[in-house]
Amino acid sequence: MCFNCSEFFHSARNCRCKSRCIKCNGPLETRLGQIKTKIDNPTCFNCKETGHLASCRGCPKYPIIKQNKPPTCAQKLKANMNKPEEPQQTPVNVPISQAKSEDFSDFQRNFNAVRIINDAFKRFPNLIEISEKIKLGKIDTEILNLLLQLTNNYP
Repeated sequence: MCFNCSEFFHSARNCRCKSRCIKCNGPLETRLGQIKTKIDNPTCFNCKETGHLASCRGCPKYPIIKQNKPPTCAQKLKANMNKPEEPQQTPVNVPISQAKSEDFSDFQRNFNAVRIINDAFKRFPNLIEISEKIKLGKIDTEILNLLLQLTNNYP
């Protein structure tokens, strides 16, 4: 509550409103007002009822501030104890697809390529040796001669 204007949700330091006395609703702050003694039957200027001041927590217009505190362990336990116990369900083992069909077709295509290369190595045992020489070859005729050597050794 603001000690300057007696309104809620801000402090006197940040108040831009006109000063107001809690006791008499006058134009001065309560600490600077004329009334310094206790009033027997005060009137609240927030709810217009008699019997309490504007700063009274019993006023119906006084804001209730909810604090969002996490529940305590005892509150959690109590909440869990009130729940009906659910029967334990055994998990059902459902087979999970390990690979998609397009993954399998890629694998099959790569496997066939490896098989063809393996057959080529069996038919041409000097394939690796000649490929190393081809890598070092500088002239096209030299590379062609090496490829011819590969086919010449064909059984």
